[in-house]
Amino acid sequence: MTVELTTRLDDELVRDLRERAASAGIDVDTLIGRVLTANHLAASGTREERIARATALAAAAVHDWNRAGRPEDDGVDFDDLFLR
Repeated sequence: MTVELTTRLDDELVRDLRERAASAGIDVDTLIGRVLTANHLAASGTREERIARATALAAAAVHDWNRAGRPEDDGVDFDDLFLR
């Protein structure tokens, strides 16, 4: 099956993906497919594999948030959580 993904990746990540794919002797599409497959397998793997996956996904989210200037639009503050 062929799947077309349309998403915006930062230039640094794209460069890294291209370099990793070239060093492995594969194209970027194959590399991304392997990464998605590994992610899928880890999601249903052992507890340790699921924890490692969650940690990696959280790190990627924090990286994106930092690059965006740490916006807090539509965020929930502690007063909303604990003082109601």
